[in-house]
Amino acid sequence: MSGVKAKVAPIRRIITGHDEQGRAIVVSDGICPHADPILGQEYLATTEMWITPVPADNDAPGDPVTLPHRVPPPENGAVFRVVEFPPDKSFRHALRSDQRLVNDGHHKGPNQMLHRTRSVDFVVVMSGEIWCVMDEGEVLMRAGDVMVQRGTNHDWQNRGDQPARVAFTLIDAMPLREANYKAL
Repeated sequence: MSGVKAKVAPIRRIITGHDEQGRAIVVSDGICPHADPILGQEYLATTEMWITPVPADNDAPGDPVTLPHRVPPPENGAVFRVVEFPPDKSFRHALRSDQRLVNDGHHKGPNQMLHRTRSVDFVVVMSGEIWCVMDEGEVLMRAGDVMVQRGTNHDWQNRGDQPARVAFTLIDAMPLREANYKAL
């Protein structure tokens, strides 16, 4: 939904680099300008911190992030983002039946946030609590908990009363070998 502005806590982003003599310096230090609402929900938003090919080119100039964000990482690339999840009760009821987090044709059930990416994801809960709900089972994660997610079908649910802030690094991966997942 265009025109919806993300209303999440700002995140300071510090970027390092090198000066003309090859010495390490801080190139940028400020609020990351790449906050982007998810499914038109102003309090459910991602702040895209960095996007890069793999291997990364540390000589490339400028800020590689463009909006709108896309959930999977770029092909042969990685994305680093922080997502702020408001309590589910504050937004899930407002989602339209035709809205899906990832429109890949694989998830036709009632859970619009269920998705899978062709990636390995490193997940760190920064604050709050969040449930990772999978096809079979679920796990509660609290601040400081870490997950390595390997191309699994999942949904993030905040069943509490406070926002949850979660850092994600998604790295492009080879498709799963099972026949059911070749389209990923």
